[in-house]
Amino acid sequence: MKNYYCFISLGYLRIGMLLTVTLLFFSCSKDDGLKDDLINEKQVTVYIAGYTGGLNGPYKVKYWKNGELHELTDGTTKARATSIFIDKEDVYIAGSEVVEALGERAMYWKNGKKYALAGLDLGHSRASSIGVAKGKVYVAGVENARGIYWKDGTAHELPTTDDHLLSTNNVIYISDNQDVYIAGMFSNQTTQVVKYWKNDVEHIVTSPAAHAHGKVSSVFVNENDVYISGHYQTARGIGWAKYWINNVEHTLTDEVLAGRAHAIYAENNNVHVIGSGKGAALRYWKNGVEQPLEMKDSSYGTADAITVVNEDVYIAGTVDDIGGYWKNGKWHALEVGKAGEHTSITSMFIVED
Repeated sequence: MKNYYCFISLGYLRIGMLLTVTLLFFSCSKDDGLKDDLINEKQVTVYIAGYTGGLNGPYKVKYWKNGELHELTDGTTKARATSIFIDKEDVYIAGSEVVEALGERAMYWKNGKKYALAGLDLGHSRASSIGVAKGKVYVAGVENARGIYWKDGTAHELPTTDDHLLSTNNVIYISDNQDVYIAGMFSNQTTQVVKYWKNDVEHIVTSPAAHAHGKVSSVFVNENDVYISGHYQTARGIGWAKYWINNVEHTLTDEVLAGRAHAIYAENNNVHVIGSGKGAALRYWKNGVEQPLEMKDSSYGTADAITVVNEDVYIAGTVDDIGGYWKNGKWHALEVGKAGEHTSITSMFIVED
């Protein structure tokens, strides 16, 4: 019997055709050598997904299984990976690819084979999150900034009771009971509302809030409680890192530059959140209290995935263009990027053997 632990998130935010990459400035050690840092787990299998390339592409879509590299694209296209999910022995990765004359198009890979996702119309689309429930493949995403999802390749609109339809990012979570949760922050270009759907039934989490931008980064379900992470943001980049437990809002950073919550995980009445604040500096909170991470050399990077297995805290991200992860605050590197290349780690999935 295997237990599965996953986190789904994104390392970038797209508004229209503008790509914004958040760089988090902090310190970290990488002088132990890559071979010593490769994952060597005996009780879990750790999958980490991402992509490498120049800031403007092209990119190589990749994932690592206990440190072993698997490449899904050859680096000649602008393809990105945003989410990874493991179902039995099958590896699913969601993302997008820029197609000549058509723009960005949503897709996913199953065991390395690419599947294109047709939208509701011919607009730009991106798959941001993936999961498998009862043998069906669910992908959450956006098309022309409108929140949609795909079920076994067929696009569906998320049913809504109001005029908040626009979204920059939607995320998915499959519960132990195989219920499908899709969450996002939706806008009518004036206000934002946080929502989630459980098996296509809409739930409103917040009242309308008037901010320039906003994003939901992850959703997690534990003992029927729904946990959502995200942020509000002004036009000047001032942000409020937030998380919600059902309909109760919690604030982690109050009106600070680059205040964000990138991912959330909950277990044993503990709430773990990874994010940024105070000028994009990396932050990890446990029950609202900041926790330490290994930081030594002056570096920059991102952290966009968090999960807890057997009380061990795993955080996946990038340091100084090196993809890797922290386990209980200690950094483990996966791969050194080539000169001029940037590594984006976007998702993590852990299987307990």
